[in-house]
Amino acid sequence: MNAVRTYLLRVAACGFLVSLAGALPLSKRIRQAAILCGGCLMVLTAVGPLLRADLRQLPQFLTEYAGENPEALEEAERKNDLLLKELIESQTEDMITQEALALGLSPEITVEARKDPDSGLYLPWSVELRGAAAGEQKARLEAYLNSLDLPPERQSWLP
Repeated sequence: MNAVRTYLLRVAACGFLVSLAGALPLSKRIRQAAILCGGCLMVLTAVGPLLRADLRQLPQFLTEYAGENPEALEEAERKNDLLLKELIESQTEDMITQEALALGLSPEITVEARKDPDSGLYLPWSVELRGAAAGEQKARLEAYLNSLDLPPERQSWLP
């Protein structure tokens, strides 16, 4: 923490010096040279810690950090899985809704996604549709659901 405080003090001091150099009552040419030199000093001060850093140790540091905190890594993976599942479900619901609207239907649609054991990806597993549907419209929507790998046994039609 002390290193961060020192770094911020150095950057603030350089900024103060640069602004002071610009405010001195010097000729235009000398003032511009002083501002240029101050700007160079400011850049060197700001970038200095990066120049001294050993970037070859970064992968080792990241590996050690992840190894020290496996609970955080597992929690992040769990959250990512949940977000991916919700995204697949909502996008599939949107696709089915658009197709239903094109057929003149307006059902309430709920999709459940499950993780495929072979690929590890979430895929739409089942769909529940609530609303009235005529014979031809229902048949066409069922055909669309079949094209999404949602066979009739995983389609639930409720009034």
